[in-house]
Amino acid sequence: MQTKIAISNFWTRIWAFLIDSLILGIIGFFLGLIFRNQFTSMGGYGVLVGLSIVLIYQSVGNSSFLNGQTFGKNIMNIQVVDIEGNTIRFGRSLLRATILSVPYFTINLLIPAFSDISVFNVLKSSIFLSLLSGIVIMYILNKGTRQSIHDIIAKTYVANLYQSDELRIIDPVSKISIYIPSALAVVITGFSLYNIYSRHLKTHSILEIRSEILNLQSVYQADVMRNTIYFNNSVINTYDIEIWTNDLSNNESETEQIILFKQVASKVISNTPDLKDLNAIEVTLIDGFDIGIFSRKEKKTIRQSPDEWKSMISESP
Repeated sequence: MQTKIAISNFWTRIWAFLIDSLILGIIGFFLGLIFRNQFTSMGGYGVLVGLSIVLIYQSVGNSSFLNGQTFGKNIMNIQVVDIEGNTIRFGRSLLRATILSVPYFTINLLIPAFSDISVFNVLKSSIFLSLLSGIVIMYILNKGTRQSIHDIIAKTYVANLYQSDELRIIDPVSKISIYIPSALAVVITGFSLYNIYSRHLKTHSILEIRSEILNLQSVYQADVMRNTIYFNNSVINTYDIEIWTNDLSNNESETEQIILFKQVASKVISNTPDLKDLNAIEVTLIDGFDIGIFSRKEKKTIRQSPDEWKSMISESP
């Protein structure tokens, strides 16, 4: 394939990415100062704020509006172009940014209509994980054009700003850079489906626990995970619960925090039929926000065996 563009080298593009990430982080920092309470109330869905900012930043910067250059690319003298060396329209740039950014920001975000362990949410996360892995692997292995999945779909290249007047031949997309991500996607999806099947019997308990925790006062998001670890011929079963609350921001709420810890652990204990097989319950209270491009969180965690939790629950607050 002949073209006048000169493909950007590996590290130039990485440095441009890091500069853009720093700029976006600064934007997120100042937004967090102004809208902390609003972001906190959004819980895990605060990442949608960061996603929106990144889509606008990348789509406008990498389009013909700004000569195919975000601030990072401008500093590093590279730009997003087509095979002819022309900058691309906004719609095409938006497609490119969406493929790159949506999986990163929403991989752990739940589809609201389904539980966190439903087949839809698990498969969504598996697909996005495969896509993110593929983007990284293709960028590393595809040395000829340095195109990754988002570039291939949008038919774009990241090239040096100053082009040559002479035609040059660039290598086609490396086949190995396609085969490896494809195989990895099959493995990730297969493992996820097996994980869904193996956890089927525990699904009802997890849903009950999460539902009851969400009914507690001051809790606006709850993530409940049942984990099984095989170590030295033994099996370790744990519950890991993350609770988003605003209690930690109040210095006078130590008693309320202990009460909340007890309430959460109590829900786990009362809704776990195989409690005798459970080795530990870990409860983490989180106060703060995460908008993807910047986060500020305070955490408090207690990890104990079910018997230790029972003893703690029986004590007066």
